[in-house]
Amino acid sequence: MRNSMKIVSVAAILGIGSLWAETIPIKAVELTQESTEAEQTDVEDNINKANSKISKLQEEQAKASQEVEKLNNAISGTLQQINEKNQQTEEAKSKIETLQKEISEITGRIEKRNGLLKDRARSFQENGGEVSYIDVIFDAKSFTDFVDRAGAVAVIMEADRDLLEKHETDKNSLEKTQSELEAQLLSLEAMLAELEKLKEDLNLKKEEQNRIIGQLQESEKAVKAEVLSLEKERIILVNKKTEIENKKLTEQKNQSIADAQNNQNGQGSAGTVSESPKVAQANGNGSFIWPTIGGVITTYQGMRWGSFHKGIDIARPADYSILAADSGKVTFAGWKNGYGNTIVIEHNNGYKTQYSHMDSLNVNAGEAVSQGSKIGIMGSTGFSTGIHLDFEVYYNGKLLNPMDVLPGR
Repeated sequence: MRNSMKIVSVAAILGIGSLWAETIPIKAVELTQESTEAEQTDVEDNINKANSKISKLQEEQAKASQEVEKLNNAISGTLQQINEKNQQTEEAKSKIETLQKEISEITGRIEKRNGLLKDRARSFQENGGEVSYIDVIFDAKSFTDFVDRAGAVAVIMEADRDLLEKHETDKNSLEKTQSELEAQLLSLEAMLAELEKLKEDLNLKKEEQNRIIGQLQESEKAVKAEVLSLEKERIILVNKKTEIENKKLTEQKNQSIADAQNNQNGQGSAGTVSESPKVAQANGNGSFIWPTIGGVITTYQGMRWGSFHKGIDIARPADYSILAADSGKVTFAGWKNGYGNTIVIEHNNGYKTQYSHMDSLNVNAGEAVSQGSKIGIMGSTGFSTGIHLDFEVYYNGKLLNPMDVLPGR
């Protein structure tokens, strides 16, 4: 709202300016100039504040992006752990399955051996122990044969008991191992559940950071639009300030002429006062000056966005006036494709300079200009992403790097 009021006030000033014609009192011009300068200062303060806000938003975006990078690393590490635990879980399940088969086989052998022992015991009870021994004695050919046969039976029965005990030990050992593996499996499944929960939490945090980055980018976009609006307002005020200064000079000139005429009339002189206009030097001296009052180079000559950038871009100057880098003759002043409002100056010494994306032009084709004279106002016309000057230099038709001919700063 504040910016809108300022633009209206500037427009009002411009409208009133057309009524002043050539008879504005110098004091009124000075008051208007002070008011315009105050408005310009206010706009510049707002631009600086907005640029500071943009810098802060960009810093916050950088921090949020770093946080997203950390979360991505954490998610990657968590996924690796999940894969490892899944592999360990599958291995544990496979071992448990193998153990269950071994336990089943041992259990079957034990049951089979138990059955044989039971059959032998039942046979021993049915026939009676003495009958068995008598059978052995009668069948034996000698006492020594009897002892050998009795010992063999005892050995067989002892071997059966040893085998059963070994089977039982193996079975208990396998069951213990199975129990341990099942406990390990439960632990792995619990860890997997925790890791899955951690991954879910990290993804939620990542989504939140991305949402914050999106909001910051939207805020930055809005502030940049505000800066662009303020820059345009500043150009209007710079133009108005220039117009006021010109009117002030005109009034001072008219006042001087009137005073001279009054002095001549008072002295009875019949002479007339005349002023020869200063003719601009049409030939350059080959020693260039910067085409802007201050500012920073935002883009140098070279590849940019897949194409060759022929000149240098200068933005954020102390004053938006564009100056002739050297004396010469304007050979072009108008709209030029993607360059927007453009001025081309031939310096009549082999050099040619081009000034593009200007908001307004102060000279016409065919005019002679002096080095340092104001030829236009910086702007953002044509294919442009912001207020700046695109400055190009040629010598005998060959493109040069402007940094090679401009003086050092």
